[in-house]
Amino acid sequence: MNSSKISTPQINTPKLDFVFYGGCPSLDLFNTLRRRKDPQHVTEDLLLQQDGLKKWLLKAQHRSGWAELLPPLHPNARNAVVSKDLQTQAIQLRSIIERLLAKDFVPEDIHTLNQMAQLKPYWQLSIEDGVLVTKHNLELESVLGLIAEDCMQLFSSNLCEKIKECAHERCGIVFLDRSNGSKRNWCSMKECGNRAKASRFAQKD
Repeated sequence: MNSSKISTPQINTPKLDFVFYGGCPSLDLFNTLRRRKDPQHVTEDLLLQQDGLKKWLLKAQHRSGWAELLPPLHPNARNAVVSKDLQTQAIQLRSIIERLLAKDFVPEDIHTLNQMAQLKPYWQLSIEDGVLVTKHNLELESVLGLIAEDCMQLFSSNLCEKIKECAHERCGIVFLDRSNGSKRNWCSMKECGNRAKASRFAQKD
């Protein structure tokens, strides 16, 4: 007697990419945690992929306003594998941002932010043949310094009152609402906004 296996249908989960809807470095870093409010999927940490922090920065320089003016990543950093230590620092910084959002931070978080914000600058001034020149010095460590400084400025100002979470109940993306009248509800109209419209149309039918 032949036995046949019963196949279980597979749920195809689309591969997630980095999104830059936050409007500032610190919120965009926080948004590397995807599906954190989706009960149908486990939370996916995009920083844990190989060279996650470097991939995030390189894509930010093409997709986000805050990163467009940054100098190119130093060739040594571009070609090197992101170290485990640097990955841990990035995740630690993101955890601090998460606690600040929840208003559940501790004094050690403030100390860590102050330390990270002191990392080296992106541009260095030098003299070559009697002429002043600037050279880019963007390392991944200094990107963490940028994010830490942005985080400090964000949560110590009235800007923190403009932080919102996407209105889609399974999204979880956070962003700065700079719209007129603070009427922005979605992380992106192309994604969650369109999904909400489609859902309303389906309910009407």
